[in-house]
Amino acid sequence: MKKKLKIAIFCTNEWPTPPPQNIFYAPLWIAYYTAERLAKKGHKVFYFGSKESKLKHARLVSFGIPAIKYNKKLSPFLPSQNETVVNLYEQIMISKVYEMNQKENFDIIHIHPYKRCIPFASLVKTPTVITIHDPIKGLTKHILALTKKIPQIFLVSISNSQRKPLLKLNYGGTVYNGLDIKDYKFNKKPKEYFVAAGRFVPEKGIDLAIKAAKKARVRLKIAGGPRNQFFSEKIKPYLNKDIQYVGMIDYLKMGDFYG
Repeated sequence: MKKKLKIAIFCTNEWPTPPPQNIFYAPLWIAYYTAERLAKKGHKVFYFGSKESKLKHARLVSFGIPAIKYNKKLSPFLPSQNETVVNLYEQIMISKVYEMNQKENFDIIHIHPYKRCIPFASLVKTPTVITIHDPIKGLTKHILALTKKIPQIFLVSISNSQRKPLLKLNYGGTVYNGLDIKDYKFNKKPKEYFVAAGRFVPEKGIDLAIKAAKKARVRLKIAGGPRNQFFSEKIKPYLNKDIQYVGMIDYLKMGDFYG
């Protein structure tokens, strides 16, 4: 019989888990499904998140802390100091993960916001697994290079290509972002258009999808948000009857959009 593990998982307490349907937060969905499926398989999973979070199988540990975006005391500071507030409150939660580890002796601590956890991970012998969600470049590259000297940190890449800028880190493996396949049903009679979905930032390539659609002379429907300067400059000028923006689509309805 395979050993059942005691696992701690944390992504963010900026939003509840799962996040609201109008919020794009892919790592939070990955953390949610990872926690739920591991718990369903019999592992003892402690999921650290805001008190509004809802999980069926994993044990929620919130310490009564509300989601940052739902905390009325913090609301005045978010427009101008969002990153500062999120950084502080995620670090507070991560510190509680490692504090609780002294009592629970987790087999694995799985953290998604790598910047916040590296200083804590170096203080314990428990293996910390970090999933890297962003390209390894700039400051991210510099920070991840610090993990070379922390043998108890294991990195999970979301593609083999992602590793190329820093191949000699302590990678535990590559795990591609997954989907709950039952939500993406095959459609035998699809309509005649292509789709693109994501946040309106350069790395998501929505502008490239538009260029490809124009060159191939095919119809394109775009879902995503929020609208920002990138949308105004790179997307909005090219919208017409063949290239349409359909707004934000609920995460759980995305399968129908692709179908």
